[in-house]
Amino acid sequence: MGRKSDIGGTNDSTSIVRRNAQIDRFFKNRIRLSQLRVLAAIAELGQFRRVAEKLNVTPPAISKQVAEIADGLQLQIVKRLGNHAKFTPVGELLARRAKEILLHVDRTRLEIEDLAAGKVATIGVGIVPTVAPLFLPTIISNLKRRAPDVSIRVFENHFAELAPLLKEGLINIVLARETTHVLAEHFVEKEVMQDPVLICCAMKYRPKKRGRLTWDDLRGWPWLVPRKDTPTYVYLESLLFRHGLAFGAGSIESNSRNASAGILQAHPFLALLSRSYAQPLCSAGVLYEVPLSTEGMLGTIKLVWDKVAVNPYNSIIIDAVQERLSVVQSQP
Repeated sequence: MGRKSDIGGTNDSTSIVRRNAQIDRFFKNRIRLSQLRVLAAIAELGQFRRVAEKLNVTPPAISKQVAEIADGLQLQIVKRLGNHAKFTPVGELLARRAKEILLHVDRTRLEIEDLAAGKVATIGVGIVPTVAPLFLPTIISNLKRRAPDVSIRVFENHFAELAPLLKEGLINIVLARETTHVLAEHFVEKEVMQDPVLICCAMKYRPKKRGRLTWDDLRGWPWLVPRKDTPTYVYLESLLFRHGLAFGAGSIESNSRNASAGILQAHPFLALLSRSYAQPLCSAGVLYEVPLSTEGMLGTIKLVWDKVAVNPYNSIIIDAVQERLSVVQSQP
């Protein structure tokens, strides 16, 4: 008998030939883009239910797609652990390659759209949500003034999602806070400014206590928290854990910074807000800055770009960031 392999089947010569033929047939005749999108979404979200919501289908439809891939390869690709999906080594490889292929597909689509529209040049700008309101209007204004014919695509997401697009050339430059995603040496990171996040609530709901406020005074407070798949959530959860705290009952998960001030006015929540956004509202008596340190969490805004890829528009964006920065720094 042949020895059992790590991924299924036996390792005698006949079974290897049959298995390889099966895999070859799957990749030549059966694999579909919809299956690749399912694999990429599972890697991102980890639950069939959340994948189904993202792709606007039912969970059974996701299960069917996964089963079709496994049947086509005659290999297990996903293990179900309760509500969570865990990839086998084969599944991990497929999901990683699926992300890469989908990036190329998306880039090709955008380039064809540009060619069909007769566009001369396109620049992709990546920016994280907490930085976009501060810099994006000036960036767009400068690009339209100095390069009026260039087409602009804005990708707003956290850096872990923007980094692969930057690597593939789908976007040309990124303005972000969290840049721990590993990039090649030819990518440049330039620090723009310090803009730490603050703990805030509505002035009318500020903690009532004589003397110095402590972390324990926040025990049980509900939070307006970012999505769990964002660096801000991870940092905040870790910060609270170090002080023996957790998110209070009734916390809300939301990435809508524009709605934050309104929600804070309506209910006694705590929230993390960037200093550039919160300080004017605190000065106006709308918000209250809780006097507890966030330990520099996500406080550095950076520009990231590929120094090897020649792009004449990156310099316009860098100039726009510096222009906006000089205005911000001149404000009291």
